[in-house]
Amino acid sequence: MANKRMFSKEITNTDRFQSLKISAQALYFHLGVNADDDGFIGNPLSITKCIGATTNDLKILVENGYLIPFNGGVYLITDWFINNYIRADRRKPTIYQEFYSMVRCDDNQRYVICPSVDIPMVDPDKSSIDKSSTEEMSIEGRAPGQQTTRRFCPPSVSEVKEYCLEHEYPVDPERFIDYYDANGWKVGRNPMKDWRAAVRIWVKNEKQGDSVRNVPDFSAWADEISKGGELS
Repeated sequence: MANKRMFSKEITNTDRFQSLKISAQALYFHLGVNADDDGFIGNPLSITKCIGATTNDLKILVENGYLIPFNGGVYLITDWFINNYIRADRRKPTIYQEFYSMVRCDDNQRYVICPSVDIPMVDPDKSSIDKSSTEEMSIEGRAPGQQTTRRFCPPSVSEVKEYCLEHEYPVDPERFIDYYDANGWKVGRNPMKDWRAAVRIWVKNEKQGDSVRNVPDFSAWADEISKGGELS
């Protein structure tokens, strides 16, 4: 996990940010310092209490679009990638993968909720940081044994570009997006569930000499991708 955290003047020097209560501004900085490498904070109430802020400051940050709340007391910093750049070899993926699957980065590198994902309003005043409440929730913010369904969200061009650069995949992100937009984000006859797996399949087929005009029939790997599997 990267040890350094940064803050962009594009966010903190705006009149909008500086018009917030001083305690809310301070909380934003402390949350940013303590977030994981994807911008998630799993102990916001502990941090709030530690610096003498209040749950109302959390609400202010949410209402002004600086935080995205999730069940289980987990929050995500909206402008994480505007503030921070973390090298791929130092980045540790968040443990909150269920929540990570519900968001995407827009063209301005801000986290936004995927279309069709309904995230309930979270009231910090009704959250608890005592031991009994945290033991009732898993690290993904749900009760142990509770079944969840991951919803697929099509990636943005910038997400595909970042993923391909990180893994040095020779893929044109716009062409990849255009193709799957056109076919309704399906793999063979099945709805796609993991676009990263589709990128890997795309790379494999291009290495085998398949023409992009004749985009490979991924039906042979449809079950594998629909399960989020790795390439064999």
